[in-house]
Amino acid sequence: MRKIILSTTVLGDGTGDFHHLLGIVKALKSKQSMNGFEFVILVATQWKETISYFEQCLINLGVKFYLSTQKDFKKDFLNDQSLINDLKEAEQIIRISADRGIVDRDDDFKKHFNPDVKVTYIGEHERTSSFSNLPTFSLGLGGEAFGLKLEHINKVNSVEALQVFQENDPLFANDLLTFTQSNNADDLFSNNILIPAYFNKRLPFTRMLELLAINDNLPINKNIIVSLSGEQGDDYFEDLESFTSKDPYFMNSSIKEVTKINGLTKQISSFVVNPNGSRSIYIFDNYKVSDKSYLTMHQQSMFDGVSGDNTLELAISAKSLPYYHSTNAGAKEDTLRSLIKIIKNLDLPEKIKHDFVTYFENLSAWCQRVDRYVIQKDLQEIYEKYKKLDLPKMMEIWPVVADYLIKHYNFYDRLDSIITGKLVNNNEHYFESSNKSMAQLISTYNTSPSATHPVYAPCSLPSSNNSSNSTDASHQLTQT
Repeated sequence: MRKIILSTTVLGDGTGDFHHLLGIVKALKSKQSMNGFEFVILVATQWKETISYFEQCLINLGVKFYLSTQKDFKKDFLNDQSLINDLKEAEQIIRISADRGIVDRDDDFKKHFNPDVKVTYIGEHERTSSFSNLPTFSLGLGGEAFGLKLEHINKVNSVEALQVFQENDPLFANDLLTFTQSNNADDLFSNNILIPAYFNKRLPFTRMLELLAINDNLPINKNIIVSLSGEQGDDYFEDLESFTSKDPYFMNSSIKEVTKINGLTKQISSFVVNPNGSRSIYIFDNYKVSDKSYLTMHQQSMFDGVSGDNTLELAISAKSLPYYHSTNAGAKEDTLRSLIKIIKNLDLPEKIKHDFVTYFENLSAWCQRVDRYVIQKDLQEIYEKYKKLDLPKMMEIWPVVADYLIKHYNFYDRLDSIITGKLVNNNEHYFESSNKSMAQLISTYNTSPSATHPVYAPCSLPSSNNSSNSTDASHQLTQT
């Protein structure tokens, strides 16, 4: 069989590099056109504690792999004759995400290469060139990128969602019901909005909750439940308490109280925001739910808090409106700018199109610290705009935008051409021809989004008539 080596280095900022590689290899293995190829995986990780998790993922994937720490990989790999043989036989080496070549930048490895080997680089979102000047096929939506790793993920209803939680994470399911005083799925999702969230920085998380608290069009009789991934929940909670005590927008919102439940320590913490408020925010932290439950949370949700490449792709794939502020926001601005351009060219209702553009255009400033990156006057203007957004309708229409992205900006559809060499390097915008046909999208959607995507949990947010005051899981290893 023809042999291709795919490699990545997992840095200290999360496991997103590994998940970029994992998604690409899964996609390649699923393509009938790739049946004649053998895929060999090389991973060097900075986190020794991730070794066993990565190993299990790669075993489940059914591929040959070599796995070590960054400290030991050279010694481990060079002493493995099987790997040396793979290097000699590989016709391609593809470096993925992190721009640190495990083998292709080291002469001790390169001397074993097939003399005709082709080395290419698939960069993380908007990383459109490599330090080694390799042919580059970057992920992202920007002008020199080749799309996002997207797939169609079906929605699930409330009964299905709770059943998955009960079967795979009974503690999480029981606490959801207990703390929200719910007897069943209908109680839980009729009275609460469950949102998955992952952030590497505290302020974007706080601002997401503020947006949900101040928006006039969200129902004021539904509590907000946030399932927070990562391991900084205590710090996030303390920052949130400090922020709300000084922020007049939050203090005058419909939020009465914020409660954090720690799934590991069982500690419960709470503070009052507005004694006259009508609903609560529950933060479920440190539950380390299974991959199955984590995916199901995205499947039942219509709104996701995300800060990483992979979580953004998951939100779009699951047709959930992303509240997106990248951990490396400055380097990922092209994704937001391009998303805005795409939306402007779609034949959407003008009010909703305007709201989408307003929402995404202001996210970066909304998530910055006052007087450091954004002045108070500008923040006040954003507050007034965000207050009036028709978020329920945006969530309802978003699947149309998501489906368009999946159809026209899907990196997985380019993989065959990258492997075969038919896709040129990023000297021109690959999607130029797609851009010209964007306005044709809605002709495909003559039915309403609710008819196209009929299965939403009851926590889907209908427009409120009251317009005033209206354990092994990848994400637990801080996927970005």
